[in-house]
Amino acid sequence: MGITLPTVPAYYASPKLEYKIAQNIQVAFDSGLGWLDRSYHIARVGIDASQKSTYPQIYKNDGSKEHFDIRPDSSIGAYSFFEIDRPFVANKYENTLSCFFNVIFWCNLELVDPAKAYDYTSELISEVLDVLASQGAIVTETETRPENIFNNYSSLQQELKQHLMRSYSGFKITFEVPTTLNDTCGDVVIDSCEQNVARINALPTSVKNCVIAAISDCLDATVENSDSSYTASVPSGDTLVLPDIDIVNSNSSFTTTHPAAKDYTIPNLTLSNSDSSYSESIPSALNKTLSDIQVTDSDGTVSAYPAKKNYVCTPQVKSTFLNFVFGIGATADFTTTIVSGEEGVYTANTLTNISSPVYYKNAAVVTLPITLVVSDVFRITGTITNTAIEARVKLTGTY
Repeated sequence: MGITLPTVPAYYASPKLEYKIAQNIQVAFDSGLGWLDRSYHIARVGIDASQKSTYPQIYKNDGSKEHFDIRPDSSIGAYSFFEIDRPFVANKYENTLSCFFNVIFWCNLELVDPAKAYDYTSELISEVLDVLASQGAIVTETETRPENIFNNYSSLQQELKQHLMRSYSGFKITFEVPTTLNDTCGDVVIDSCEQNVARINALPTSVKNCVIAAISDCLDATVENSDSSYTASVPSGDTLVLPDIDIVNSNSSFTTTHPAAKDYTIPNLTLSNSDSSYSESIPSALNKTLSDIQVTDSDGTVSAYPAKKNYVCTPQVKSTFLNFVFGIGATADFTTTIVSGEEGVYTANTLTNISSPVYYKNAAVVTLPITLVVSDVFRITGTITNTAIEARVKLTGTY
């Protein structure tokens, strides 16, 4: 085979539509098929006027109008090129784009893997199908019959037996790539993370690792929290250590620092009274209803009462009395100093053989009711009715 395959032309800087999709897959072939020596873009039909035949040709992509002849070259292991199978279909109302391709592979099996002494074309096809699937391609046909692989090029039809005889092989895969019309991924540039990240993530792991190793000058990443109150720009490949967060309660009586993006369990709070006779651990931020306290009256009566609420005791009312006795022939005039147990409020009197009693408290005349406290000087006078018998004055009241 007298053709010497040229070096693959440079990638298009800003391909559009089917050219963009084909270049995406071309990049994936370059990264994912280690046995592929040349991966060309979309070929056109070249015309050899002297031979009245056609052949596949590829644009040099150097600003000129020149094209390369890319018929099989027996000195290389394998090469591929794309064909437009039929016009693309775009729907701007639904924002959809479907492009239709053939991709043709020609291989010298002895050069691709000299260790294999059998026809392993199907193994190569399987690898190509994996890469196409990673690019969202829908394969509709895989052709291995020699007469249908280069059927668009009459010169290769004439040389078909030579190009596909043992140990040469070839195959053609027909596929569709559905995508969006206004694809925002950007043009494919092999050293741009922004334009390749989605495609790289979809690649098989081994292919993905190869692509990542080849990528440089990635864009900075932006790290932010859910409400964008924190944001930071991180150069690609660098490590960002998030600053600790402060955890503070509503009155700032509790504060602590904690690693960001890590769950934090708020410690329980301890609820206790002033002498620690009551103590309870409860979850933070939980409403807690304190149990009622028990109030025991002096008579042994027990009642429930809300905790943390002042309790006003009801005074205990008991009866008391003072008894004054005037002996036979005595004068009705008696003075005493009130001692403990005699204090109280005296509201009534019982008179026996005496009338018109007059009461004095600390030398001042008082009338019922009379309030007496310890140390008060109390005096009583009156008129005894019959001096032949004793007379009595009984004061009754409460304390």
